[in-house]
Amino acid sequence: MEMGQMTLPATLPRLPARDHGFTLVELMVALFGVVLVSVVMLSVFVATNRADRHHEADDRAMAELRTVLELITKDLRRSEQLVVADAKSVTLWIDESRDRTADPGETITWTIESDGAVSRSTDGGTYGVLAGGMSYADSNFGYDSVYPYQVRRVTVNLAAFVRSPGVDGARYVATEVFIRNGS
Repeated sequence: MEMGQMTLPATLPRLPARDHGFTLVELMVALFGVVLVSVVMLSVFVATNRADRHHEADDRAMAELRTVLELITKDLRRSEQLVVADAKSVTLWIDESRDRTADPGETITWTIESDGAVSRSTDGGTYGVLAGGMSYADSNFGYDSVYPYQVRRVTVNLAAFVRSPGVDGARYVATEVFIRNGS
């Protein structure tokens, strides 16, 4: 070896061994993993919450449809005859007193209103809205005769809008009712 020339030592000095702690890179990798898992869990939570709200809205709409359909069906089955029969309303007579005369309160009208409400009123002055949110265009009454006094079979079609975040749709129920007490 000549003078002035430097040589590398045979072995490089070793860094002291680490007994505890993490490096910055290890902390960043761990933090990234935690953030990634948190984002995935949050998106699953949001999607589940949205689906739950949609199912609740759907369940409410179906329950309301079934309840109104059951009440209309009950009145139709008890009726003696129809008084007025058109696509958006049906007026029927139920002889509650069994005296074969139409007394006040025995003539009932079911109406599908243009605002989506389904109402029940009597000639005795009672009126009530029993459902809202119906589809006026898709809800109707159908009959087996064009003459109300000859109707023996009524078809009831009801549709309700289901509105929930991100999903809008309609639910339908239908039934065919035979008037039992008619002459």
